[in-house]
Formats: sequence, C-alpha cells, structure tokens
Amino acid sequence: MTESQELRHIEQLIEKIIFDENELERLKFAIKNFTEGKTSARELKLLMLQCRGRILEDITAYIFFIEEAQIKNKLNSENNQNQLILSTDVESQLREEISEKNELLETVAQRVNHLVYKLNNENTSEV
Repeated sequence: MTESQELRHIEQLIEKIIFDENELERLKFAIKNFTEGKTSARELKLLMLQCRGRILEDITAYIFFIEEAQIKNKLNSENNQNQLILSTDVESQLREEISEKNELLETVAQRVNHLVYKLNNENTSEV
C-alpha cells in the first residue's frame, strides 16, 4: 500500500469513527425531541458529550493500535537485520567457544570425580 493509499484508508476509518450511523440517528432524534420540548437541554448536552467521549476513546484506541503495529514492524525489521548480521563466521566462533568450554567442563568433572574417589577411599580405609 502506498503512502497516499494508507492516508486515505486512515481518513476513512476516522470518518467512520466520527460519523457513527446509530449515534447520528440518536442525536437526530434527541434534537427533534428537544425542539418539541420533550427533551431538556441538559439531556441533549449529556448525549452530545457522550458522543464526543466515544469518538475520543475510539480515535485514541485506533492511534494506539497503529503505533503498536509500527513498533512491532520496526522490531521485526531490526530482528531480521540482526539475524543477517549473525553470519556463519560468528556462528563458527561461538561453536568453537562452546567446544572449548565443554572441554574445560570435562576436565573439571574428571578432577572432581578423582577427588571424590580419593575421599571415599580415605573414608573406607579409616573404618
């Protein structure tokens, strides 16, 4: 979608939020009742404020939705770039480091086993 198409799409969504058909019908009915004296000015004002509040909430929710989607897209893009940077050279270096550390762990494990064996032999000879 091009930028102009995206802007047009956003305009259409905001227009739908502002001009809710059901809400407009309620306002039309309330204004008619007000002009006929069936509804007080306070009730009409309250309905208008409720409509404006709903518009504000819906637009705010939509803006947060758009912002969250943009953040997710940016993070996905950065993750993809980071994965490309982690090339085979880096991977092979990491594998080499892991191999060296595994060898060290094996050596330490053998020494610990030897010490445990010695301790067990000393304890059995004392008994």
